[in-house]
Amino acid sequence: MSYTLLKEEEEAGITATQDIRCPPTYTREASRTRALSKIVALTLLVVAASFLGGLFALLGYRVPTFAIPSSSSSSSSSSSPSPTTPFLSKSTPHSITELQCGTSPAEARSLGCVLDLLAMSWVRPACYDKELTEEFLAVRNWTWTTDPWGKHNLSMSEVLDGDWEYVYVDHWYHVTHCAFLWRRMARAVHAGNLGMLDSYTAAYDHIEHCGNRLVANTGVELVGVPAILKYPSCGPGSLGQEPPAYWIYEGEVQYNTKKQEGLFADHMKMEHE
Repeated sequence: MSYTLLKEEEEAGITATQDIRCPPTYTREASRTRALSKIVALTLLVVAASFLGGLFALLGYRVPTFAIPSSSSSSSSSSSPSPTTPFLSKSTPHSITELQCGTSPAEARSLGCVLDLLAMSWVRPACYDKELTEEFLAVRNWTWTTDPWGKHNLSMSEVLDGDWEYVYVDHWYHVTHCAFLWRRMARAVHAGNLGMLDSYTAAYDHIEHCGNRLVANTGVELVGVPAILKYPSCGPGSLGQEPPAYWIYEGEVQYNTKKQEGLFADHMKMEHE
């Protein structure tokens, strides 16, 4: 039997054919890369879904409960959630007016509201951070006066009675109040429960006001800072409410916060008369 040597071109052709029929060595690596890409994409999708679910829960699924007085029969009131229940079902509707504390200290007390000396507001128990308020009150030996010059002090019990429209505090009370209300907001965010914030605490105008006061760093020895007793909303839908709260001045309900700014100026004029 004899053999014929292949020409160089023919040998090259066979080699090329073999290369085409045999899978390249990098095919398996490419498959692994595609599989890994799918796993990464699926993981990112799950993370994104979890984030959105958490955000929705933060904004609307965990809301506080309230004991809303009702003139309806006892049978219907017996089905109302207990004030100690931490959260209401998201399907339980409440209007903003139902979550107020009235327009007077007497009405606020009758509705079961609490006088919050940190926010200087009548609030529903669900929006009252007792632990943080007690920490705030322990920072200093705070004083409250009926005049802007600090001459007529009120006792703690008199202040807690809430039978006043406004009192006067010093500069440190003011800025410490700001710092603690920011902490209250952070606690609500970390708890995943924005419903525990009243509309005054969460109001951007007040946040901006506090920031301006701290940056300005003026009035360190100032005594006559008016602290006006407010009636904010509490619960679902109260965030972003305009106005964020109302207050009583000379027996009339006030909504214009500019009148608050003029209150201190009016009383300072009395010092020179």
